[in-house]
Amino acid sequence: MLDLTIDIFSSSESRLQKSLSSSFNISKLLFILSDGRGIFYEGIETVRSAIRNAIQQGIFIVFILLETPGNKSSIFDIKMPIFTENNPVFISSLP
Repeated sequence: MLDLTIDIFSSSESRLQKSLSSSFNISKLLFILSDGRGIFYEGIETVRSAIRNAIQQGIFIVFILLETPGNKSSIFDIKMPIFTENNPVFISSLP
């Protein structure tokens, strides 16, 4: 999702700069509303890389975590496996 958003921002910015006679920096703000589940589905490093790329492109990301009151399974209780060389599986809370 982040990679697609970066592409959309970039193409919009280049079209806007072409239509204007002067060049200037355009502020870019991305709001993400999510329950947080599956955020690292593609791997933590993939997500971190996409975030770094967005920051380099001047995109400010606001991640709003939605939690349902009274929900028995909070996002903060979710565990995920982390595979390391010494220990095949380590279970951790979301980073």
